[in-house]
Amino acid sequence: MTFENQVHRNAHEAYEMALDRLPTLEGVVVEIDQARTTAFIESNGKRYLAFRLPKNPLQLADRIRFTPDGRRAVRIEVLK
Repeated sequence: MTFENQVHRNAHEAYEMALDRLPTLEGVVVEIDQARTTAFIESNGKRYLAFRLPKNPLQLADRIRFTPDGRRAVRIEVLK
């Protein structure tokens, strides 16, 4: 493994460990942008953004659980 790969892996592990300490929130998808690449989630009166990816095909009115990272929603799980 190259030095750069090791640094990247260590940085990613540190980021994941920091996320583990953040609270998990629940919210609702209230808007999707015109390009359909970003979803806006409302939770406790605040808006968070989440990128819509093939592994994360959020739709309007989806109820979700997520970890906030600033104003970005990560570790998204759609609730049934």
